[in-house]
Amino acid sequence: METTLNRRELLSLAVNGEKASFALYSRAAEESKYDSVKKIFRRIARDELDHLMRLLARFRRLHPELTKEVNISLPIPSESDVRKISKITGPSEALQSALQEEQRSLHIYLQLVSAMESKEATATLRTTIRDEVSRIKALR
Repeated sequence: METTLNRRELLSLAVNGEKASFALYSRAAEESKYDSVKKIFRRIARDELDHLMRLLARFRRLHPELTKEVNISLPIPSESDVRKISKITGPSEALQSALQEEQRSLHIYLQLVSAMESKEATATLRTTIRDEVSRIKALR
């Protein structure tokens, strides 16, 4: 059975995904024993934070009624997720982890763009989708 989410739910899902990724990679960077992995995770965390801010700014202009409801507090990543990701030992594994996260985000944004009725919102999301695709290509 397929579930269709409304704009509010999809926006919340996208924002929460960016927040969760930022929190996880920030924490994993601190927990990792390997400097090369710490550096990659810090970069990914900064990218996720930047993405979150751009996403919120774009939607604030187009759908202020939606963004007023967005919870901007950062989640605390689960210990098991932090342990799992902080055990990564090399840049290759770190990049693979980031690639999976970006693909998950892209899937959410593709769902969100199909749910939008506003041309402006659709254009905004298409820009975000291009950002995600560019990141995926860079990670590959």
